Amino acid sequence: MKARACRQWLFKIGFSLIAGVFAITTGWVAPSVAADNVSLRLDWKIYGTHAVFFIGEKKGFYKAEGMSVKIGEGTGSSTVVKLMGAKNDTFAFAAGVSTLQGVTRGIPVKSVFGIMQKSPLAIVSLKKSNVRSPKDLLGKTVSTSGKGSGTALFAAFLKTNNINPSQVGLAALGRSGKSRALLAGKVIGMIGYSVTEVPSLEGKGAKVSAMHLGDWGMNVVANGIIINTATEKGNPSLIRRFLRAVKKGIVYSKAYPDESADYVKERFPHKKRAVLGKELRWTFNLLVSEATKGKPLGWQANADWARTQNVLEKNKLIKKTMPLNNYFSNAFIP
Repeated sequence: MKARACRQWLFKIGFSLIAGVFAITTGWVAPSVAADNVSLRLDWKIYGTHAVFFIGEKKGFYKAEGMSVKIGEGTGSSTVVKLMGAKNDTFAFAAGVSTLQGVTRGIPVKSVFGIMQKSPLAIVSLKKSNVRSPKDLLGKTVSTSGKGSGTALFAAFLKTNNINPSQVGLAALGRSGKSRALLAGKVIGMIGYSVTEVPSLEGKGAKVSAMHLGDWGMNVVANGIIINTATEKGNPSLIRRFLRAVKKGIVYSKAYPDESADYVKERFPHKKRAVLGKELRWTFNLLVSEATKGKPLGWQANADWARTQNVLEKNKLIKKTMPLNNYFSNAFIP
């Protein structure tokens, strides 16, 4: 019996070795468990910052976490938050202001990973105008698209810096009109996201600078990854795996920005490669706020969310306040 058992053991060992050699020489592998199909909704049409997500496709970061990710364009953070509340997507990249507003209105969403910890909201001006501080705007006119919370936040920014909003003119000219007015010298500056506005204007040959509201006491929570709260309760493992992949994408794109921008250009040939690269590099300047210095990538600060809620409440952009843990969680940070 012992001899028979020994022969069976040797047979099993021999079969395993043969199977291993076959797999190596032919490239055959056993079928794996099907990947989780998830979706990521972006805040807007494709721009350079989104390279941190797309590079995960090329480098296999999502695949390594057992998931297949479909990335789709958005039409503004407010809309994206509503879609997330309705479970149209698994994850979304949206502005913190829109997320906070949505939660106070009863939309079941939560931020789980901060990416733009420093707000990209800025006063973009021509360098020759020499705008270096809020006081340089006194008696001048600034252009705005006229939509969103940017105008109200700008008023709060002025008050924070001891300037009466009536001392600075505002011209609501639409998304394209505000930049045309700046280039024509009709306004001293325009309100917009530095990460997209600066590269776009530089692509038109303009020499511009950006005065971030966050550098002058008005940092509000910017863009990060949000989820439907049902996912937080029902599939926390999926959140952790996705955020690990996202973190790898941010780290990789920062180390290899050209490759990352090239891949977005490859995926979306109609985009201008030079602009994509500049938008991505501007993003890296916004990964850390004063309150998140020294913390892990993606970690969100109570101070930033508290300030954001305070600003929105004072400017009547929310009807009520809530405990901060309703808006965000650091429980899933890789």
